[in-house]
Amino acid sequence: MNTYSRIPTRLAAFALMISALVADAFAQSAFEGTQGAVERSALPIYGGQAEGFVVASNGNLYAGLGSPSGIFCSTDGGTSWSGPPVGSDFGSIAAVAEGETPNTVYMIAGIDAYKSTDACASWSQLEASDGNNDFSRAIAYGHDRLLIGRRDGLIDVSSNNGTSFTATTLSGAITEVLDIAVSPSDDVFFALGSNNATALLFKSIDAGATWADTGVSGNYRLVGVNPENPGVVVLAGMDLVAISTDGGTTFNDVTPMGHRRNEITFVDIPNAADRIYVGSNWTSDNGTTWTDINDGATTDSELNAFLQQDPTT
Repeated sequence: MNTYSRIPTRLAAFALMISALVADAFAQSAFEGTQGAVERSALPIYGGQAEGFVVASNGNLYAGLGSPSGIFCSTDGGTSWSGPPVGSDFGSIAAVAEGETPNTVYMIAGIDAYKSTDACASWSQLEASDGNNDFSRAIAYGHDRLLIGRRDGLIDVSSNNGTSFTATTLSGAITEVLDIAVSPSDDVFFALGSNNATALLFKSIDAGATWADTGVSGNYRLVGVNPENPGVVVLAGMDLVAISTDGGTTFNDVTPMGHRRNEITFVDIPNAADRIYVGSNWTSDNGTTWTDINDGATTDSELNAFLQQDPTT
């Protein structure tokens, strides 16, 4: 799952905690307070390992934690959070994605998919194309389509915001869909699928109806596309980053030293080159050089996953 949204000045970073991070300052040595030009503050949310984090275009925060029914949402910038409705039994949250409106959010919980249209106040379960829910953590919304990967190698595609789905196939050799990314090019998506030995990259130019093998493979887990430049495609895995500048045709291994986490974020920096974040590392030159925002931070104060721009500041 890759996540992105444009803003001018601030990042929200989410790992086991959420913090506010000024985008043009990097030295950190303590989690709370101001270190140099970096302002950090903890937001009151607890519940387990982070598996997904979305900052919607209106500033809503949607956090998925890898614990039973671990979906938490905020409509006030993280000052307060709402948990799942009383009596919910969602299973462990695997992924979250913003939908067709800022108050619409989709999530994968266990092997099921759910949708909320009221910023998490209520949820409805979605049904797979064949009625047998077995969704993976791969989910993306774009081009008026909702795409959800499955553990049997198929991708379910909805053109009516999750009311119904049609199954599409990456390849007969694919046994699980690992990740899906939206390109800014009309009707273009990318998907990573596993054949039990390696991950293969596929591309669709018809909103997910059909897929073509790009010939790119490796031990990747995530794919992302720059929302402002469809030529820039990023693949990431544990200790592995590759970047394409030709729309996914060829990739260069640009893995930074000390790279661990692999969540991909694209950040719009005013009056400067935009950045690609992979975990805590960022580059503004497509991987030629990298900076780690955790340089100088202690182990227990590192920010290492799900950096997202705050669109309201």
